[in-house]
Amino acid sequence: FASPGSILSVFASSLGSQDQLNGFPATSLLGVTVTLNGTPAPLFAVAGTKNQINLMVPWDAPASGTVDVEVTSPNGSSAAYSMNLEPSAPGIFRVTDPSSPSRRFAVALFSGSAWLALPSATAAALHIATNCTAGHVNKRSACGQPAKAGDILEIFTTGLGLTVARNNPAAKPLSGAQLAPANGDPLYATVLSPSVTSGGAAAEVLFSGAAPGFAGLYQVNVVVPGSAPAGDAVPVRITMPNGLNDTWTRPARPGPD
Repeated sequence: FASPGSILSVFASSLGSQDQLNGFPATSLLGVTVTLNGTPAPLFAVAGTKNQINLMVPWDAPASGTVDVEVTSPNGSSAAYSMNLEPSAPGIFRVTDPSSPSRRFAVALFSGSAWLALPSATAAALHIATNCTAGHVNKRSACGQPAKAGDILEIFTTGLGLTVARNNPAAKPLSGAQLAPANGDPLYATVLSPSVTSGGAAAEVLFSGAAPGFAGLYQVNVVVPGSAPAGDAVPVRITMPNGLNDTWTRPARPGPD
């Protein structure tokens, strides 16, 4: 499933032998286009060497039903394939532990910082600082440490559907390949409100919306619940009102710093 505003990868052959990895919001890169019901999608990248196209589903795409997806390149056009669209279809972004590729964690930042909620060993494997608070690491510097109850985390995901200017339900949703303002004025909140659990415990959701200045990227700001368990693999689940959800893990530690 996908939804308006989702980031997707499409895999196709005969895209050529070149790569262009930075093109958004162009709808044609290296002569390659992807259409949804005949409407060109904005492209992030075309990697002919990997047979991969990265794109964003336009905000104006249907919020339910199916669309026909067709890829065209200098070598010809594909058949049209059906893709299911939903009002929301969450997908949490992950970071892989280089020392143990089977371990992957939700991409979650401590609010207002560049600090990742990660086990210290994983942060060390990524060659970033650990024990951010105790080490007095600048909040704009990369760092990683486990979260604890009461911490506010920004969980990054895609596929949360349409967004509108916060506190203004009469405002028009973002359209086409439009981005929420990079300065956050205004913030664009999701029309549909997610629920979040951490280790099965309900987490308070402070904000759900488009990450300012980014395409297809959403953030869900939550308070780590006091009843969440400790450990290096605490499941985090984001569930949308249409029933679709995604689950991944975050590390947690008990008690204060």
